[in-house]
Amino acid sequence: MTSFSWKRKATLNITNTTKAFDENEQVQEENSDPDFDWISVAKRQKLEALEDNKTLFERLKKEGVTLAEDDKFWQAINRWNVALSLNSEDPTVFEMKAQALINLHEWIDAIKAAEKVVKLKPTWWVGYQTLGRAQMGIGEVKLALRSFQVACHINPAEEELRKDDLEWAADLLREKGKVEETPNTEEIAKANLNSVKLRN
Repeated sequence: MTSFSWKRKATLNITNTTKAFDENEQVQEENSDPDFDWISVAKRQKLEALEDNKTLFERLKKEGVTLAEDDKFWQAINRWNVALSLNSEDPTVFEMKAQALINLHEWIDAIKAAEKVVKLKPTWWVGYQTLGRAQMGIGEVKLALRSFQVACHINPAEEELRKDDLEWAADLLREKGKVEETPNTEEIAKANLNSVKLRN
């Protein structure tokens, strides 16, 4: 069996006592007050230099908008994510993030961001419009139609919403219904085979 014991660290006696700053080499200022508190001045300057969270949030939000306008969507999303880490209750940032994700065809993440918008501000029709557009991206036409209907109910005066989004989803749903009603070629071929009588 192996025994366990503590080993004592050897103490070294250091005789060379060089100081990093020698008091004899210090430069004395002529008009300096020996009782002046430099620490409080340094702290005040540090506080003035830093942004508070609200200012930083607004700056990141604006930077994201500028980047998105230049079609730099990933960089904009990164700015908005940092802004959301400061204030996760702002629906406008989530909505802009959802729009950028739609432009990048990141449909699932866009739906999650748009759902957060609707949860935070359920009376904002833009959130429902963005949610509907994201749902259209993954082919959920019925869900998108429902989102567009809610947006139209909240803001019936918005013509773009009514003409572009709501009618588009309704037309797609009608076309899908027509395609499902017409039998496909396999069903027609089976029906023709069953109707042919064999002669003996």
